[in-house]
Order: sequence, then structure tokens, then C-alpha cells
Amino acid sequence: MRAIAAEIPRIAGAALGKRGFGEAQLVTQWDAVIGSELAAKLSPERISFPRGERRNGTLRLRVASAFATEAQLLEPVLIERINAFFGYGAVARLVFVQGPSLT
Repeated sequence: MRAIAAEIPRIAGAALGKRGFGEAQLVTQWDAVIGSELAAKLSPERISFPRGERRNGTLRLRVASAFATEAQLLEPVLIERINAFFGYGAVARLVFVQGPSLT
């Protein structure tokens, strides 16, 4: 028997790959990446990179409407935490889309 968390990247990999998430780890570890309080208000939707590159990408986040303004102010902190997770400058910009969280 294996823990379901160990199987999520394999199971969700294909679906998440279509949304730009080559590795499901960002989605599955989202709470740990940005913190549980922020993760309750923000969820990753899609990541896109310039053609032929895997750096300086744009991460699209769904944000609760009431939190949108504060999220924009936190953008530098969020980018720093996300890039620390990846270990390199994967994300250069965030795009916020208002709506209910997907997580």
C-alpha cells in the first residue's frame, strides 16, 4: 500500500501538464509553498513560459475577490516563495483572476 499523496503527481501529471504545470508538485504542495493562510485565498491555475524557456514565467492565480487588492500588494513576496520552491527564477510575474478558490 502507498499513500495517496505519493501517487498524485503520477495521476494528475497529464491533466496539470496541459495547464503548464509540468510537475504537479507546485499544486500538491501549494500550502507549504505560500502558507496555509494564503493558500486558502489563492490557488494556482496555470503557468506559462516564454517559448522555448522554463524561466521568467507567468503564473495565473485564482484569488478570492475580497482578497484581490491585498494579493497584488503581496506579489513580490509570493514570487519569492514560489521561486524558492522551484530553486530558480521560474516565475517573474503573477496574474490574478478573481473567483472562488479551486483548492
